[in-house]
Amino acid sequence: HRQIFSVVCVLLGHGAQYYVIHKAFHEYPALYKYHKFHHQFNVYAPPSAANAVSFTEYSMAYVTPFIITTLIFPLDKLSLTIGAGILSTCNILVHTPKLEAWAQRVLPEWWVTTHDHLEHHRKQQCHYSSPTFDFDYIVEVANNALSTLNAGSKSDLNNPKATSAASPVR
Repeated sequence: HRQIFSVVCVLLGHGAQYYVIHKAFHEYPALYKYHKFHHQFNVYAPPSAANAVSFTEYSMAYVTPFIITTLIFPLDKLSLTIGAGILSTCNILVHTPKLEAWAQRVLPEWWVTTHDHLEHHRKQQCHYSSPTFDFDYIVEVANNALSTLNAGSKSDLNNPKATSAASPVR
């Protein structure tokens, strides 16, 4: 069980960091210059596009998250190897157009689908997660939950019954 947990830590740690870095590549022109080579495949993204990245992008978005993840979690070599293998395989799969419809039907909404990633290539301003956990979805769900909680607490403040019911009796 520890091995599975460690591999999931690799995937979550790498995925969260990749999401932030990849989004930054698109939001900051100074960084986009390192990423634009990858987006020359915007109409048709073949599986080989998964590896079409600059040295700077590879270092920042692919290698650095592994380094930081190993500093946060005590990971063994096998967990890192398995995690890197899963990430590499999924990276090729999200760049495989023939899988687009199938992945959309089969994969859970919290996992990056081929459709999501190819949509990112087409539009470039959405679906920054890749290639495993869908942090675009996770962040959206978390934001919606926080909005619901905040809306609930604001309406409680405007409702005297809710306020008095929540107050301790003295």
